[in-house]
Amino acid sequence: MQWKKAVGWTSIAILILLMVGGIGGYFYLQSNNFKEFALRTISQKVETATGGKTQIGSLDFSLSTLTAHLHNIVIRGTEPSDTPPLLKVDELTVRLKIVSAFQRKVSLSELAIQHPVVHLEVSRDGKNNLPQAPPSQSKSNTDIFDLAVKHFALSNGEVDYNDNKTPLNADLLDLETDVRFNSLVPSYSGTLSYNNGRLQYAEYAPLPHSFNTKFTATRTRFSLESAEMKVASSTVSLRGDVNNYADPVVAGEYDVRIHTQDFAALSPSVKAAGDVAITGNIQYHNQANQPFLKRVQVAGQLASEGLS
Repeated sequence: MQWKKAVGWTSIAILILLMVGGIGGYFYLQSNNFKEFALRTISQKVETATGGKTQIGSLDFSLSTLTAHLHNIVIRGTEPSDTPPLLKVDELTVRLKIVSAFQRKVSLSELAIQHPVVHLEVSRDGKNNLPQAPPSQSKSNTDIFDLAVKHFALSNGEVDYNDNKTPLNADLLDLETDVRFNSLVPSYSGTLSYNNGRLQYAEYAPLPHSFNTKFTATRTRFSLESAEMKVASSTVSLRGDVNNYADPVVAGEYDVRIHTQDFAALSPSVKAAGDVAITGNIQYHNQANQPFLKRVQVAGQLASEGLS
């Protein structure tokens, strides 16, 4: 019976070691040393992927929920140090889920970005502030459907675009997106929208604009269920499908409503009044050795009840 006692004591010893290791690992994950190590590693990975200088203010990690919160993320491009950075994010949340402990499979349960602010600049000689990413040494192709991010959300986003060459200024506020993964029929469904946009060309009066869309994507098909852009009182609505990404076939419908007075400031010498409606459908099929215009078929109607 000595071997039974040996096995019993060995099992107890292994259990104690696992408990001690688990407790030690838990406290290490909560320690400043781990947080500093994690921040250095994440910053290095981001800089390697983007080529931009990266700073992360702080990191919080919850082992019980496998959730990490990164605060005050800043990525700088080629812009001067005394100007706003290329990208600033107030908070990034990453939540993991253990699929199989024995097979060491972990899935990305949630990715949430709060208040990202993007500043894009184009100088008078046409150079932008985007960093130059180094050539990738990895040959792995990660399928987004294999990654299966359960929930992706972006809230309170801002984009500021300043083109000194064109000249063109554009900005938008309240950028929101919410995308969820359906594992039964592998697909992503989501929405994307923004409000309080502004578009200004040269010295002309700025045009307000907004946008919202709803879509579904599978491995072989992208369906644009609805998309609407509003520019002042004018609207552009689209709906369509893209099949076979490798050899795309596109079919869609468009509906454009132009309120001519919205664009009066672009040509002060022209006094326009009335609305114009343009509706129809568009088809595209990628055919080898054919110019783009021969691959596209457009049919529609143009109408106006009164135009002067």
